[in-house]
Amino acid sequence: MLRRLFRSNYRTRSYADYQTITLANGVAPSEAFLPTDGVLITFENFADSIHNGPLVAMYSKSGELIMSFELDDLYSQEVAAE
Repeated sequence: MLRRLFRSNYRTRSYADYQTITLANGVAPSEAFLPTDGVLITFENFADSIHNGPLVAMYSKSGELIMSFELDDLYSQEVAAE
């Protein structure tokens, strides 16, 4: 899934293209964080992550996937089944 990132300019109250990256998420992430260091972290909706990709994914400044976590990476099968 390709997603475009935009950079905001508070002085001119405008946005400019920053980067286009391919996300590992099968559908649009439910949450995304972009800390000041440029790493992008996306969180998937629990129900969508079961069939559509990682629950959590981290991307470098250049847009490369650094690491991702599936549901079973974070929880045991017993806990995930609850």
